[in-house]
Amino acid sequence: MGKRHNMNPRMHAKKVWYINGQAFESDKGTKNGAEKVKNYCLENMLNTNDIIVFDSEPEYFRFRYLLSRKEKGEISDISVHQLFPLISAFDGASGRHHEPLEYEADFVYTDTKTGRRVVEDVKGSKYSIEEVFYVKWKVFDLRYKSKGLGIEVCMLKNRRDYLNPDSWYSIDDVSAVKAEKGVRARKNASELKEMKAKAKEAEKASRKLEKAKGMYLHLKSINEPTKSEKTRLAKYEAFLKENGVII
Repeated sequence: MGKRHNMNPRMHAKKVWYINGQAFESDKGTKNGAEKVKNYCLENMLNTNDIIVFDSEPEYFRFRYLLSRKEKGEISDISVHQLFPLISAFDGASGRHHEPLEYEADFVYTDTKTGRRVVEDVKGSKYSIEEVFYVKWKVFDLRYKSKGLGIEVCMLKNRRDYLNPDSWYSIDDVSAVKAEKGVRARKNASELKEMKAKAKEAEKASRKLEKAKGMYLHLKSINEPTKSEKTRLAKYEAFLKENGVII
């Protein structure tokens, strides 16, 4: 996941703090998550260095999903936020010094069936991945190819059922990407339909108001209105007052 590069800050950016099987989030409108987990550690005599900070909810959900797989014996040796060196520090031909380049994986674990080590990066969406991640991805896959390691990017499509394997998909899963686009398209269509309905309702209310104003002025201009006309006038007057047209 590369804590510093994998998520668009506007996408699923709610941090989650985890320790001792407990998860903590900041309350709505606050940034008190770190304080809450530290207080929990103090109350339960826990080492705050053991706190795991997930940069997003999908990342935390993936962790929970991997723990469930570990309990079933499907995977083992889960490592969180493991650093991999990509390029050592060096001085360029111009004399400019370049700091070392590293990649921070969200999760690394062993598939117990194949014995293969898996490196995972969790993304909120294919469309929120920054270019720097693609660069690190290429360098990683080249450098660690001989060790049988390659970054696998996974995304969550159903946050309500994150323990279900079908709720996750790979960046290479074309059908899932198309499904994601379809969901977005349907959501946009629904929002557009709702906007049109609201606009239509507003136009209808405006016409009703204009009609009421016209009838009110007409009845108001009658010198000797009948009882029925007085009743209608009072009705229109109350309606116009209710809508702030007259005081």
